[in-house]
Amino acid sequence: MTYPGNPAARIIIAAPGPWATLQQVAAALASGRSGLTLSGERLMDKRTAIAGLELRAGDPDLVEAFRQANADACLDEADLAQLAGQRRTLYATHPQPSFEAAYQVLRAGTALLDAGGLAVKVERANLAHSARHWRALAARHDPADLYRALVRLVTDDEAGHSCGMHNFGLPDVMVRSGEKVRSGGPDEAVARLLDSFNAYLLLEAPDLADGHTFSPDEWSPWYRLAWRVDPYHPADDRCHNPYGFWELVLQPN
Repeated sequence: MTYPGNPAARIIIAAPGPWATLQQVAAALASGRSGLTLSGERLMDKRTAIAGLELRAGDPDLVEAFRQANADACLDEADLAQLAGQRRTLYATHPQPSFEAAYQVLRAGTALLDAGGLAVKVERANLAHSARHWRALAARHDPADLYRALVRLVTDDEAGHSCGMHNFGLPDVMVRSGEKVRSGGPDEAVARLLDSFNAYLLLEAPDLADGHTFSPDEWSPWYRLAWRVDPYHPADDRCHNPYGFWELVLQPN
C-alpha cells in the first residue's frame, strides 16, 4: 500500500538546556565528542546536514510537559527538577521521516545532550527521555532501541495503539480487542501485539492492503488488517499520523 503521507511530516525532538544563543550551542558542539557541528541553523556531519536547529524561549509549563510525556518513567524527580530553571529549548527537525532519518535524529539528540542538553522529548510522539536513557538507547545502534526512542504505546485493558511510527514514515497500529492473555495482564498482551506488528512494518517493509492478515506467532490469534485515518489525533495535533493507522481486527477461531 502507498500511504498518503504529508509534505509537512517531519521528526522533531526537543532538548532543554542552558544556552542563550545558537553561537553557544555551536561552541559546545565544537568542543564536544559527537563529531557534529553547527552551520547557521543546520546540524552537520561534515558536509551532510542531519537536522535543522531552532533555539526557542523555554515553555513555562516545561516540567509538566516532560512529566506528562514520561511514558517509560525514565525521568525521576531529580531530572524534572533540573528542567525547572531552563529558559531555552533546542528543537532539532528532520524534514523527511524514514528509518535512516530516525537514526540521524537519535544521533542528533545525543549531540545536544553532549552540548549541555538535560533531557530529550520526541515532540510527535509526546515521549520524554532522561539524558541517560537516551544515551543508552543510542549506544548500540539497535533497531529495537531506535523504536523505543521514538514510539510510545497507549494501552487500556484489551485495547491500545502506538504513537510515533510516523517518525519512520509509517502508519501506527491500533487494536480494539486485544489478544486473550495466558499470562500477565491485558495491557502486557496488547503491548506485545502492537510491538510485534510495528516490528514487522519496520524490519520487513511488507506491502499491505485492507483484508490482509497478521499473527505475531504460530500460537496467537489471527487479525485482519483495516487501514484507518488517524482516529486519535486531529490533523492539527502534533501527534497526528498523516500515514494513518492499521487496525488489527481479531478473527474468530
